[in-house]
Order: sequence, then C-alpha cells, then structure tokens
Amino acid sequence: MGYRSNVTYAVQAPEQTMMAKLAAWRLAGEHTQALKECLIGVCEGVGYVTFSANAVKWYLQYADVMCHENLFAAFEADDNFSGSFVRLGENDDAEYRSFGEEEPLLQITRGVENYVPDFKALPGVD
Repeated sequence: MGYRSNVTYAVQAPEQTMMAKLAAWRLAGEHTQALKECLIGVCEGVGYVTFSANAVKWYLQYADVMCHENLFAAFEADDNFSGSFVRLGENDDAEYRSFGEEEPLLQITRGVENYVPDFKALPGVD
C-alpha cells in the first residue's frame, strides 16, 4: 500500500537549445534512465520534455524518483530552460515548483468529481 502521489513535470526551451542539451547528456551518459521515461518533442520551434506518473510512491530515497528529481534540477540550473513540477498527494497534499522566464507549463486547479448517477427527480419536492 503506502502513500501515493500523482506527479507531472514539464520543461521547455528553444528547440536548438533543448536538442543540444539532450545530445550532450546522451553523449555523457547523464540522466539516461529519467529521459527514457519522459516524452520529448518539439512544437513551433520550442523543445519540450515531460513526465507524468499516477499513484506512485514519490519518496526521495527511491532511486527512480531521484533520477527524475536530478533531471528536473539539472534543467533548473540552466537559465535557458523554464519548467514546472507538480506533485499531488492524498487529501490536501500538493507540491508546486516552477523556474525560468516563460509562463508556467503546469498549474494546480481545484475541481469536484461528481459520482452521483443520473436520476429522475421526484415530482413535488421543492
């Protein structure tokens, strides 16, 4: 069992900057495991790296968690990148981090999930 969270992060940079950074890390063998688990793409001249996992145990002592935390920190350490990180835990537990000059890529919103089935209203009940 254990405490579980939904985790998402996204990072952006100009396409050439992103591709150069990823190529350098690949040559150096850095962040290999985390990048394998990320989606990497380009849209309108901007490069993106995203990661998302649901119902995971996001404990820093876990190696798979640390590889993603280290990747996000490596992007954050470079002024050419912007990114956002969200971890939603159980109940009110939420963590949000953002860096860079661009508008945040992620935000936490509140909503209500409605599981009441459609039912026929009783007549005459006001």
